[in-house]
Amino acid sequence: MNSRLFPELDKLAAFNSDITQIRSFLEEMSEKGFEFGRWDGDKFYPANLELESVIHEHFGIDLPTVEKERRQVLEKLHNQ
Repeated sequence: MNSRLFPELDKLAAFNSDITQIRSFLEEMSEKGFEFGRWDGDKFYPANLELESVIHEHFGIDLPTVEKERRQVLEKLHNQ
């Protein structure tokens, strides 16, 4: 398949190793009780961020487009 047809999947593949390492690190920190947020005076406000979205946003990967391209790939494979 022509990879230029699926640029978001290409981007995801290019950063896959980095994404995996970051996800693993953040999950480990969470298991150890670390939490993202901010202090405002004497009160802590958890960030309540969705891990996958934040990681992919960092790399400029649009997850809805990734899903759309995956469906296109599956459709092409199904029609061959």
